[in-house]
Amino acid sequence: MSRTGQRVRVRTSQTETTKSEGEVSLGQLLPGDGWNDGNWQSSGNPGNQPGNPPGSPEDGGAGSGNFQVSAPVLSLPGRGIDLDLKLYYNSRLWNKSGSEVKYDIDRGAPAPGWSLGFGKIVFMGALGGCMLVDADGTRHGYGGDTMTWTGGMEFIGHTADGSFTDYGCHFNYGNSGYGWAKFANGTSVTYSTIGDTPDQVHPTKIIDPQGNYITITYRNPENPQLETITDTMGRIVTFQYDSLNRLISITVPRSTEEDPIYGGSTTRIAVKIHYKAWALSYDFASGITPVVRDGVPWVVDAIYYPGTQTGYWFDDADSYSTYGMI
Repeated sequence: MSRTGQRVRVRTSQTETTKSEGEVSLGQLLPGDGWNDGNWQSSGNPGNQPGNPPGSPEDGGAGSGNFQVSAPVLSLPGRGIDLDLKLYYNSRLWNKSGSEVKYDIDRGAPAPGWSLGFGKIVFMGALGGCMLVDADGTRHGYGGDTMTWTGGMEFIGHTADGSFTDYGCHFNYGNSGYGWAKFANGTSVTYSTIGDTPDQVHPTKIIDPQGNYITITYRNPENPQLETITDTMGRIVTFQYDSLNRLISITVPRSTEEDPIYGGSTTRIAVKIHYKAWALSYDFASGITPVVRDGVPWVVDAIYYPGTQTGYWFDDADSYSTYGMI
């Protein structure tokens, strides 16, 4: 398999890549139903951006167009790397590119709009290279070089939004891939596809400059889901799922100083998550084509903390709009 060497510069206000021309069909450039050569340039449009892009104003709540939730799961001081985990939500779930709008284009997990873990690298098409996405859903503007061949692509680049991160990815279309990132503080991350998931790579190991680390494992190759997180100190976080492959609880190490009322176990359930099926109903202006992967997705309707008997409730009649957003 040979790589081509002629390069064409592609620019947008947020993103810049160099593509190596090759005999690659459109079908080969679309391993998934999310980002592709036709919509990647829309990823940096202000009206599409979830999360908190560097340099942007602080979240203004619902009035900003992107309602956000940050639900804590675990925060443990570590040796070099703290073990910090949150459930993030962004209501900006519809991405508009030209006359097309896509729902949940970033493939939220454990449900549309939600993210849990340590971010990911996303395939953006042979023209678009790869995009770095943070744990809170923030998309980073980027630049770099893309090499393509008949069965895959490779991207080496950097963020272009002041976050000073170098990263790269390698995808074999319809098969597997891997990636890496080097952050400004010296932390490095390795990424991998989990089974046949050819359009996203997920972190498998995080290492700080002193060699302290966090390792992450996954289950269910068709839809990668966190299974365990282990840090340098040997503390393990585990994730439990139901028969429908929905994340329902997260078990964390128990502090030796916790009240005896929690029992004598070395672990405890930090959070429980509940879902409901939500039928989408949407109506866009004439000429706009909606693209929806699942018209009746499972959405989060409750997050519960057993230790404090508190949580978040999203199951009132008006908690979700008919467009599938909180």
